[in-house]
This record gives sequence, structure tokens and C-alpha cells, in this order.
Amino acid sequence: MSRSKRSTCQRCGRSLRAARKGWRHVPPGDSCSDADAAPVTPGAALRTLLLALLATGACQVVLYSDGIEVEGPDDTSLLFVGGDFTVDQVAALLGIPVEAVDAKRRRPRPGQPGDHPNFTRHDLTDIGESVAWRYQGVPGDGDLSDHFWLAVLGVEVMVRRRNDGVYVSIEGDAIDPGHGPLLVEVDQGGANTYGEDTRDE
Repeated sequence: MSRSKRSTCQRCGRSLRAARKGWRHVPPGDSCSDADAAPVTPGAALRTLLLALLATGACQVVLYSDGIEVEGPDDTSLLFVGGDFTVDQVAALLGIPVEAVDAKRRRPRPGQPGDHPNFTRHDLTDIGESVAWRYQGVPGDGDLSDHFWLAVLGVEVMVRRRNDGVYVSIEGDAIDPGHGPLLVEVDQGGANTYGEDTRDE
């Protein structure tokens, strides 16, 4: 069979063979019907290659809290794109179905303030070298407001309103060892020191 009689479907990444009336998928499947088959065009070749790799199980697209990774066999990293994304954004960026994005590892670290099963960063904003975002509050968990976060200089600060008042959480584990310690002051009451000062070590 000549090459003109075969192609790859740019809708689903499966192989196509010419039929009497249009094209047929080889092997057949439910994700894309023969009536919807669209032979790949040069401009869609890279996107279709990713679809083909996904269709054959040769790779997977994984959404982490800090970026997107295309993984090959034995967890080989083929591509990593840093950033904060939703599943819908990843699917749109790569031109793949939402179902093809593995978001199992998208959930936050357990036990952190503001964590809940519906974790998604909203209104993500870059402010210089800092990042701000919010998580939607969960009234059933005692939230009276959303959770507002700011991450800068290795520190993450979260503020939310609860039944017992306005709650502030500060995480300084990511401060560069040469830049510590963490100094926190509330209402001009003097700074409290957290962690060890290692700048002169």
C-alpha cells in the first residue's frame, strides 16, 4: 500500500487507512469515529505525534503543582514545563483531551492550611518576583472567606477568616539558608524570630 493510502488522525492520534468512503481507524475505537477522521496536516504534526504517543501508551501527561511533565517509559521525563496550570489549561495548551491529563498528583500536601480536595489556584498573579493566588473557601470546613496566599522570598503567607477570627499561616521552610531567619511582627509588637540565623556560617 502506498503512503498516500494511509495517514494518522489528527483528532485522536490513531492510524488511518483509506477506505471506499473516506478513512477508517486502525484499530477501530470509540474516542473518534471514522466519520470524524481527519488526516494529519503538516501544521498539526507535533500535536498529533503527542496524541499518537498517548494513544499507544508510550507516554503520559502529568500535572504537578509546579508544572506539566510528559513522561515516557520508566518515568523518563521527556518534557517539563514549569508553572501553575489547571487540567483544562493543560489540555488546551497541548491540544489533547482533558481525560488524557493525569492530575492524581495535583492535590496539595496534606495537613497544610487551606488544603481541601477541590484544590485549584484561582486568580494566579505574578507581582515582581512574588506570586499571589486564592483557594475557594469551604464553608463546611469552617471557612468564612476564601484562602488568600502570597509566596515570595521563600515564604508562603496565607490569610483567611474562620469562625474564631482572622487566621494567618506563615511557612518559611523554603527560605534560602543564607537569608534566614524568619522574622515576624504583628501590630508593631516587635519581631519574633523563627529558625536559625545561618548567614555567617
